[in-house]
Amino acid sequence: MKKLILLFAFIGLISCNDDDLKPVDISGEWKMTAYLGFVPELPQIEKGSVVWKIDPTNISMINNSEHAYVSQEGTFGYNWINEETIFIHYSQFTAYYKVNLLDGKLRLTQTVEPGTPEISDQPVLEFEK
Repeated sequence: MKKLILLFAFIGLISCNDDDLKPVDISGEWKMTAYLGFVPELPQIEKGSVVWKIDPTNISMINNSEHAYVSQEGTFGYNWINEETIFIHYSQFTAYYKVNLLDGKLRLTQTVEPGTPEISDQPVLEFEK
């Protein structure tokens, strides 16, 4: 009996795997409600002027606001790096965002590659469906 318990304990330990990524589901159409960042004057974002349509592998971004810097335009691939961070493959550069989904609101905080020292005053993008 002791050997059987040890066998199951061993199987349980080796089956534990960090590769089983279980990020939150951020799929859907998200309308930007705020852009918070280190800019001289925070932009007023009209809900619906900046829209991100997110599917499991791509983000389509539409920016009809007068503030080009709040969002790229186009369709870009993305990957989950860990359970809280995505990596977006923009045309000219890449960007990391910490993902926070709470009460139907999506908050993306630009960050750096995991394991790299954090940088202060990173832009924060807030969205609602």
